[in-house]
Amino acid sequence: MLKINYIKPNDGESPDDVAIYNLKISDKHKNLQAFCQSTVSWLKNDPSRDYQDLELLLRHLELDTHLIAKPKESIETNENFILSIPNRTNDANIYDYILWVSCKPKAKAIEELLSFHNSYEENFECLSKTGCLTNKNLGIDIKETTNSDNESDADKKILSCELKYNFVEVDTIQSLNIIIKDIIEKKGREPQKILYGKYGESNIYALVIDGQIVSPIGWIEHSENNIELIDFRTLKKM
Repeated sequence: MLKINYIKPNDGESPDDVAIYNLKISDKHKNLQAFCQSTVSWLKNDPSRDYQDLELLLRHLELDTHLIAKPKESIETNENFILSIPNRTNDANIYDYILWVSCKPKAKAIEELLSFHNSYEENFECLSKTGCLTNKNLGIDIKETTNSDNESDADKKILSCELKYNFVEVDTIQSLNIIIKDIIEKKGREPQKILYGKYGESNIYALVIDGQIVSPIGWIEHSENNIELIDFRTLKKM
């Protein structure tokens, strides 16, 4: 599991230098939310930029991630959302496509792109008519990929290019402790460990408060110091 830390920019680094650093490291670790935050920060550095400009940058940097212009009819929205670009939320342009960020290995990203378009070139042309979903009341909100309901101070500094990401690999025991610590900070209480079910012959445990599961991550205990994390969102139905 990767833990996200933050570091300050080096002396002399411009806002674009910081945004590009964050794009590179987020792409390397395939962290979708961090990558999306980084795209917003790069766009906000210049009001003339659009998603075609961003896609050209990604190819120049030889990153795996691709931007996809997804037909807006394919995504259910409501009247509280409009399509815009983060650096020009008050423009009057009409966008026909919704941004979809494919933060995957290159071959998988291209495969996903070609599931919506006949060619890379066709997708690129459509990016000129692409916006992201913006909540009219809350400001920028890339609905496809991020959750900005509880935007932290660090998130704000990433968006303003005042911080850089630093990804640190932690083992599963450390990861579980980080999850528990985060729950305590958010809920003000320590979660209880319960037996959630079985996966084959193994017991699966979950974290709960007042009988409600408070983390999508559970775990299997192979031994006292050997656990395997389980994502309930991707766990096949037992």
